[in-house]
Amino acid sequence: MPTAEKKTLEILEHNEVHVIATDMRMPEMSGLQLLKIVKEKYPNIVRLVLSGYTQVSTLLTAINQGEIFKFITKPWKLEEEFKGIIAQAIEYYNLHIERDRLVKELEALKVAAAVK
Repeated sequence: MPTAEKKTLEILEHNEVHVIATDMRMPEMSGLQLLKIVKEKYPNIVRLVLSGYTQVSTLLTAINQGEIFKFITKPWKLEEEFKGIIAQAIEYYNLHIERDRLVKELEALKVAAAVK
């Protein structure tokens, strides 16, 4: 049976995912290792960490190397915290996708203007 980490990567290969949330401590690889892979293969996915492990050096590493959108410490309140953070992450994803679309559109206009 595949581990949660392998199953996650398999899901990402076959589905369009906008937000991913992971714990820092997992059986096969750390959450940071998983998020590095996700960042490399799927840079637009917004990455969240849920963890009770709040050592400052680990937090900084996760944020700096994994480009973490939010680090949520356990325990969290589903209605008050988690759902709001997921909504923020989706909004962040949508803004970045729109920005990328506009940049491409602007580049196409520049190319068209240069050709004239």
